[in-house]
Amino acid sequence: MTRRTLGAGIVTALLAASAAFAQEHDISGAWQGTLHTPRGDLRIVMKVSKDASGYKAMMYSIDQGGGGLPSSSITLQGGNIKIAVPALGGVYEGKFSNTDGTSITGTWTQGATTPLEMTLATEKTAWTI
Repeated sequence: MTRRTLGAGIVTALLAASAAFAQEHDISGAWQGTLHTPRGDLRIVMKVSKDASGYKAMMYSIDQGGGGLPSSSITLQGGNIKIAVPALGGVYEGKFSNTDGTSITGTWTQGATTPLEMTLATEKTAWTI
């Protein structure tokens, strides 16, 4: 097997894993986590929805007034997610938990990079926006 063939096989496997993850796990819902900044903690909610064109998200920093900011894109690749929020010049990148897909270990980057763990909210745990 040549390196080129091996590389193509790896890419194919990664694309298949990405498609399988997206089909197995609907990521729609309210994802929430606390961003720990030097100025204090900020509760962040990402409301993710899906329509015919794909996933969309609205980001809320509920300790800063709670106004929603739309994402420009959501990228899913394997168990990873990337959400761009252009109004803030920010990007959230993370990896879904392997167990049930209801938590994400990730980072928020807006100039500096800060850890941000997100959990899929339930009716009982959802923060009020």
